[in-house]
Amino acid sequence: MSGLILLGGWMSLFWLAVIWWLTMDRRANFSTTTYVALASMFAVVLNSPGIWFGLGRGYPGDSFFTLSGFGQAGVLLISAAGLAAIYALSAAKSRRLLRDQPTRAVLVLLDCIVSVVLFGLIYALSPQIFYAFYQQVIPGLPDQTVLRLPLAIDQMRAAFALDPRGSMASHLAGIGWLGIVPFTLWFHARTSAVRGEIFLILALGWFWLQIANFV
Repeated sequence: MSGLILLGGWMSLFWLAVIWWLTMDRRANFSTTTYVALASMFAVVLNSPGIWFGLGRGYPGDSFFTLSGFGQAGVLLISAAGLAAIYALSAAKSRRLLRDQPTRAVLVLLDCIVSVVLFGLIYALSPQIFYAFYQQVIPGLPDQTVLRLPLAIDQMRAAFALDPRGSMASHLAGIGWLGIVPFTLWFHARTSAVRGEIFLILALGWFWLQIANFV
């Protein structure tokens, strides 16, 4: 497993470096930020052997596969819309924070903290949203509250760990949550006036991804 972690780490670092090099001079418009958001989440996939094993096993016994085709499509649509909304809010917040000014260390730290907390709060609300949808496709489900305690340590650890035995939902949450930091840091790298700062910011994003392999 250690060899796979090392391989995944190098692949994710190379991937992020290439993506940042290709997009650093582009306008931070909708298409570019969408591309960087997807690339940041894919970096998490490359970095995490736990996801490789999950995909290889096909998530046997996962509750997702007990749903009808309509139910599965609905879950995927809600998940995609939720991730898109979180990343769009994060991008808008980073643009506002960095408007007409270069980045500074305090801005990097503040922006990343807000991004992580923002994702955590929406993640805490997500079970209620999915449960409301399940009530539409599974007759007889009672009305009840299924919210997570926001930012509970055990729930954060489960999402960040990307355990090979984890569910598809936990892996998707981990991919989005871990990917939000390199995505946020990309905006800071764009406003850096010193090339060395760009490499440091990239390194910070990559080190953040390693959480998945050591929690």
